[in-house]
Amino acid sequence: MGPNQMTSNWDGYTSFTIYGQPVSKKNQMQMARSKSGRLFPVPSAAYRKWLTLAKQQISGLDILHIDEPIHLRIVAFRHTKRNIDLSNIYAAVEDMLQKLGVIKDDGQVQSHDGSRKILGVPEGDAKVKIEITRFEGDGC
Repeated sequence: MGPNQMTSNWDGYTSFTIYGQPVSKKNQMQMARSKSGRLFPVPSAAYRKWLTLAKQQISGLDILHIDEPIHLRIVAFRHTKRNIDLSNIYAAVEDMLQKLGVIKDDGQVQSHDGSRKILGVPEGDAKVKIEITRFEGDGC
């Protein structure tokens, strides 16, 4: 199975890679005004570009529509050495997975064990590796 092929039947595990610089959603928010004058947060152009890139890469895959508790492992390879919070990358990836229909709701994520960020990779190697497994809670 190639690096970006997902299984067609949810059997409790899938993995894929989104190529391109992972973007933090929270650090990239902008404020906009509604017609009534209220301010509301809008994702930045950088986040929207990353989301479009992810959508293009996922569009050829068999989307799973997972609707049960999951463990999400994220390994973010960033070409800059600028340190950003890993939790902000979690939020961006979870929102992307929900928006693109891979998961029903980001509240399904029960754990991020094994997730990490790797800074300073060559620009062409920037990516996010994503593993989704069925969450088997241990009662801790």
